Amino acid sequence: MISIESLELTSFKILQVIAGKFPDKQIKQLLKENFDEATGDRALLLLIFARYIQ
Repeated sequence: MISIESLELTSFKILQVIAGKFPDKQIKQLLKENFDEATGDRALLLLIFARYIQ
């Protein structure tokens, strides 16, 4: 499951790099928001894993 979260973060980061080539700032903002949310989700998953699963 942690691998899936890492893959999601990597995907958003790659899309951010690609979006840097486009002039539309809304795309960049949306990808930044999604990356930030995915980062928070991964942090929460790691916290839950550390506290309850191990």
